[in-house]
Amino acid sequence: MIKKREKYMAHMIINNKFKNLGYFNDYETAFYTYKNFKEKYIKQKADLYKNYLDKEVYESLINWKIEISD
Repeated sequence: MIKKREKYMAHMIINNKFKNLGYFNDYETAFYTYKNFKEKYIKQKADLYKNYLDKEVYESLINWKIEISD
């Protein structure tokens, strides 16, 4: 998260492009916005490539969770 003008910005880089997820008043809200977006994105990609992934790899991606302590 990046703190900008007393706000926290959640963002990701996807395909070498900057994706702004929004500005938030507190770190936790920014983090959980990022967490939800990234977990959903990873699951979408896992589903897209499901037929090409080993079953264990696919299951790991589907069940992967981001924690605030990471």
